[in-house]
Amino acid sequence: MNDFGGSFQNIHYGDILTKYGAILDFNKYTVPYLNSFISKTYKTVQNGDIIIADTAEDETVGKCVEIYDLPQNIKVLSGMHTMFCRPTNYFYPRFLGYYMNSRVYHNQLLPYITGTKVSAVSKTDIDKTYILAPSIPEQQKIAEVLTDIDDLIAELEHVRDKKIAIKTGVMQELLTGKRRLLGFNKPWKEVELGKIGTFDTCSGKSQHQDTFGKYLIVDMGAVSSDGKLIACKYSNYAHDFLKAGELVMPKDDIGGGLIIGKTAVVPENNRYIMGDHVFKITVSDTENPYFISAMINSDIVSKNIHKLVTGSAQLGLAKSNIKHVTIKVPTDKLEQTAIANTLTDMDDEISAISDKINKYKQIKSGVAGELLSGRIRLVKPQE
Repeated sequence: MNDFGGSFQNIHYGDILTKYGAILDFNKYTVPYLNSFISKTYKTVQNGDIIIADTAEDETVGKCVEIYDLPQNIKVLSGMHTMFCRPTNYFYPRFLGYYMNSRVYHNQLLPYITGTKVSAVSKTDIDKTYILAPSIPEQQKIAEVLTDIDDLIAELEHVRDKKIAIKTGVMQELLTGKRRLLGFNKPWKEVELGKIGTFDTCSGKSQHQDTFGKYLIVDMGAVSSDGKLIACKYSNYAHDFLKAGELVMPKDDIGGGLIIGKTAVVPENNRYIMGDHVFKITVSDTENPYFISAMINSDIVSKNIHKLVTGSAQLGLAKSNIKHVTIKVPTDKLEQTAIANTLTDMDDEISAISDKINKYKQIKSGVAGELLSGRIRLVKPQE
């Protein structure tokens, strides 16, 4: 597939699961093209068709899209691991897409999902499910309400993505010294990480994991790709607490290794325990830990760190190697702090928008559950 052109566009099951909403509106989404010409005659999709992902890694299998606002001159195929469904009855545009993605409908699929590593649902079992539909006028009202919420979420996502892009550009300018903040003109220095901070490790914490523990363990995978702490394991082991301002860097990974070498700063007012698979970096008093973390997470430095990763089944990063990675930092700690504060303010703004998006998604889920189950009616029921 490609994003540039071809005779046919293709609805990929992975895009159904992760990219598209309930409604595949061709004015809002870019659908990829197939690379090669298709000589065999296939049935192409049309407005109102439902395309179901029949395979997934979890119970999201069965997620679907309704084709909407598809121009007549565009030819689109339903790809591998999808079911092509064309309704025989009339439904108001977008209603069926919202309904078949709601918990009201998806709960019907749960008993039919098979598989362990990969989940699947069959056409035979889809045929056993039921559609609960009100009158066409009420379908229209429901579709309009849910579309309005979707449009609001999409607008917020656009604003968030734009601010993320702006922050990326600002980081590129500030963390390379190409742009200097007003009032700062002292030179930058090149130093090894081992010269500006101490590296420590712990071991044996895995045995202390407790689902009902009151302390968070910072361990493998505990840093997100954008440098946020995402500790999710628990323990009652009341030792080896991390201090606010210390840096955490994952040193092992059994996945793709993209988060190895990423850092996050330990926040205040939280009780985090250091896990087995991370470095704790205590930055010297002459440096700002938030700036050092941002610098380590920048593209140039993270690429150099990834070159030091070794292993196959489990990837790893050695302390003896990471300590010799060099970074450039302002000699004036005040400049480091000013840059860190600028980036933190941008992060806070992005986080606030993300919180709004999550809030509206929760609202939409609740509203959809009420409207699509018939508990709340938008049109007076017909006698």
